[in-house]
Amino acid sequence: MRLRALIYARVSTESQEENESLKFQILKSQDFCKLKEFDIYKIIDDVGSGGTTARAGYQKLLEEIERHSFDVLVVYEISRIARNTRELLNFVNKLNTKGIKFSSISQPDLDTTTPTGNLFFNIQASLSEYERQWTSVRVKSNKKQRAKEGRWQGGFLPLGYKKDDENNIVVDEEKAKLVRKFFEEYVNGESAKKISEKYKINLSSLFYILGNKFYLGKIPYGRRENNITTNQIIVHKTFKYTFEGNHQPIIDENTFKLASERIQKRRRPAKSNTEILIFSGLVICECGNRMYKNTTRGYHSYKCEKCKKSISEIKLNQKIIETLFKITE
Repeated sequence: MRLRALIYARVSTESQEENESLKFQILKSQDFCKLKEFDIYKIIDDVGSGGTTARAGYQKLLEEIERHSFDVLVVYEISRIARNTRELLNFVNKLNTKGIKFSSISQPDLDTTTPTGNLFFNIQASLSEYERQWTSVRVKSNKKQRAKEGRWQGGFLPLGYKKDDENNIVVDEEKAKLVRKFFEEYVNGESAKKISEKYKINLSSLFYILGNKFYLGKIPYGRRENNITTNQIIVHKTFKYTFEGNHQPIIDENTFKLASERIQKRRRPAKSNTEILIFSGLVICECGNRMYKNTTRGYHSYKCEKCKKSISEIKLNQKIIETLFKITE
């Protein structure tokens, strides 16, 4: 009785070169099945890093294994399955549990049905993970070096910038005017909410722009970090490094500093060494701006930064408490 074979092929990216690699893997696997007289049950192709199992094709493969819908798995090399030793060993254990054989075209000694084959498999799995980790280290090092040289890491450029015909980052003057308006109005006391409504921009996007040092002509780097052992992505609250960029700044240092100070004040209500006003930053002035603690000659009040109106701490606290007591379930 002829064995039913499932062919699995994977590439890391969707680039043209990798697509050609995908076709090559499938073609070689088909020739291998013909030589071994296997009946091809299904071909699963996949795109994604070997360091993660969150790949659509890989999940389909696991479903097929669970159903025991085929007899032998054919791959071009074991690194196509995964580059993590633990995942590879768990994967082979799943195959053994279901009585499914494993064939690697470029590594014929990896026959998991024999003790020697299992030994070679474990060694090769460890080498694959070693290669993945060193690849990750090299990529990380190259990215950091690019950032040190002031080069953009790729992706969508911040609002106000574009690329010219020679792929250089240049200022998009029309959109840069809009960015300058955001900073100017915010520094001059306008609330972020009103700016977002006026220019129809998402509030979180507005704060991202107001805090992005790229507009100073710099390259922020190191917020996302990949743990090479677990392959988990760690996202830090702030960038670890800031390098000088090759692009032209849109915002001057003083304007950016004033905007940053106001953002920090918004996030951390003003406080004194002796007393904190519990509603600081929560009270909204009639002009729409937030009110923060203000101390004059030892007396505390809530004051609006924009229109400069203020209200006594005692008077406002009493009014809020009276309102709270009137609330029923």
